Amino acid sequence: MNSQPILKNRRRINFLYTLLLAVVFLPSCGGGSAEGSNDISPSDPLLVEEEMPVVQRKPIFKRRLALFVVDFLDNRQMFPPARDIEKNLEEGVVRDYFSDISYGQFTYDIDSFGPFTHQDNFTSLYPDHVQKVFSINTVNISGFDADRYDLFILVTLSDYEFEAGVTIPKGYLEFRVNGEVVNSDKRVVVNPLFAGCRKRDCSGDLSPEDKFQEKDFSGSPFTLFQRIFIHEFIHSLGIWEHANSRTNGSRFDYEEEIPNNRENLNYDYGNSYDIMGGAPDYHYGYNLNVGYRDWLGWLKPPRKTVIKDYGCFTTTVNPINSVDYTVAVEIVIPEKGDRYYLEVRDFLDKWDRRGHTSEVQKIVADNRQGIMVNKKADDTADMVFTPTLLLDMSPSPNRTEKGYEGEPDIRDVVLKPGREYEYDAPDVRLWDVIPEGNGSFSVKIMVKRPDDEPHKSCAGY
Repeated sequence: MNSQPILKNRRRINFLYTLLLAVVFLPSCGGGSAEGSNDISPSDPLLVEEEMPVVQRKPIFKRRLALFVVDFLDNRQMFPPARDIEKNLEEGVVRDYFSDISYGQFTYDIDSFGPFTHQDNFTSLYPDHVQKVFSINTVNISGFDADRYDLFILVTLSDYEFEAGVTIPKGYLEFRVNGEVVNSDKRVVVNPLFAGCRKRDCSGDLSPEDKFQEKDFSGSPFTLFQRIFIHEFIHSLGIWEHANSRTNGSRFDYEEEIPNNRENLNYDYGNSYDIMGGAPDYHYGYNLNVGYRDWLGWLKPPRKTVIKDYGCFTTTVNPINSVDYTVAVEIVIPEKGDRYYLEVRDFLDKWDRRGHTSEVQKIVADNRQGIMVNKKADDTADMVFTPTLLLDMSPSPNRTEKGYEGEPDIRDVVLKPGREYEYDAPDVRLWDVIPEGNGSFSVKIMVKRPDDEPHKSCAGY
């Protein structure tokens, strides 16, 4: 057995506290009951949260944003006006995305201001402009009321293709409007919008307007600017970590760690099927995993099934954005508080539809054939937000091809019919996955007692 606990990534805790770059009982031995599924009686939807409170874990249903456009003396003429930028983020595909991943529960409004010309040239700030932009002293708005807003967004207009956005914790760097600090208790997102003329070489074919509208990839629902905004906006809602992965080469994550596994037990950005992940293969999908949706308060029974007792259970998981059905299973390990989240992806869903190459088409098709599993360590022990960790239900050796040496292979990660998350797993066993039609799957689940022999309490189940 691997005695290593789930690693808790503290790199951003140590760097600006939570500075985030875009670059969480009754025993039963026979057929137990799971709470909140379609065919199992529901329970109090707040029960799990009350018993196992998570720091600052509360439902989030609305945010009001103030967007400030910042340009620079050395390239002021290259960009769309503030109102067009506001519309790009507030109307259409971005709003549809948040409506879908929250099941219609979350909404936001944006007021835009500017542009305001920074007193310094952009070239004097680059490449640290995501922090140095806070020195702007030209933001003057008559009658501005900071108390009306939950979040501030600084959109920097530059001709450097700097892809990373950043979420700044409240009060860490001072942002001033009318000479007064306005972010002492509010977070600030810095989101770059570039024209694509790196280092003032504007001889390329794309105009600034074309670059503003350029898709993240061919067939993507989002532009690069929109994707970065969504990623950072979700950070600002309290999802302080990325969507990571937890792999152990050709072994399951709970087995003895293979040699030279680097940081693959908690690989930053490692869930390539998630808007909050992307490494090592960039994005195969843009949905937000159910663990983070649950933390934001968007999953309550009967939309999710909650299992928090020892025993044996059978339940069904439907595609992640289904409006009227159970889309998630949350397994809470008694006495530990660690969680397993089960979900099903439908890669015909527009947020997961990524098939611009034959290789990617095969990857997304393979991962429609079973259940995706994330693990999330208990948040309450040291009050530090923990990431979701995508587990590999079909372990493969780490990749060796050029450019990927030692990276995890998560091109086939779901628990498919005929496979199981082995009985040696210390907390939970998952097996007997059966397709139920319309992209749904049923699965048997055993939550193990610490002293239980393999299969004993679920014999014949």
